[in-house]
Amino acid sequence: MKGIRKAIAVTVVIAGIFGAAVSGFSYAYDPWTGMTGDKTLSVNPFFHGGISPFSWNVDTVVAYGFASNIDVIADLATFGTTGYGGSWIMPRYDFASGVIGALQLGYFGGSSLISPQFHYFTETDYYAIEFNAYVNLNFAGKFGYTVGAYAAPVWKVVTNFLYVFVEIDPTYDSINSFTLPVIPGICFNMGSAGQLSLGLNLGNVLSFSTKNFGFNAWYAIPFTIKL
Repeated sequence: MKGIRKAIAVTVVIAGIFGAAVSGFSYAYDPWTGMTGDKTLSVNPFFHGGISPFSWNVDTVVAYGFASNIDVIADLATFGTTGYGGSWIMPRYDFASGVIGALQLGYFGGSSLISPQFHYFTETDYYAIEFNAYVNLNFAGKFGYTVGAYAAPVWKVVTNFLYVFVEIDPTYDSINSFTLPVIPGICFNMGSAGQLSLGLNLGNVLSFSTKNFGFNAWYAIPFTIKL
């Protein structure tokens, strides 16, 4: 096969110190935004957990862009305080600039998940708007659903380097429970060294308690693969 003889060149995407933001990644913690990029592989570990009592989880997320408007994101495995937490895969298609359709398929501790999603992203030199909407359909003996969104206005405090966001994540589920988690945080663009997002998860602010506080962080670095 022709592809066997041709070596795979893996190079770090050079954005330059304080250059453009890492393609395919948001500034806030949860929203998915721009496409990964044509023939681009990205590695994006997520860290999150509780503060009191302390708990932790790590999601091993990777993404690959098959074309400029088609990519696939996958969480290979979630591990944490309680062991293996699940895995998922999500193909996406960009219908127009920043208007993206996605379908997430996952398995979490005996529960299967199907989640159609809408992703939207826009930005200027001074701010960005990140928005995801989703419907989670869960199958674990008994059917359940969750309707929710991730919405985050982002302020560019230092252009192409330091960003401040407030993420708001309303949800409503099949047991008539409405929650409103809020995650304020900051994001650093480190050019060719990647992108780092840090957030303080305040939990459901409708039943506010410092006992619900948690931490959220992700680090992303993309690679270009030329076949």
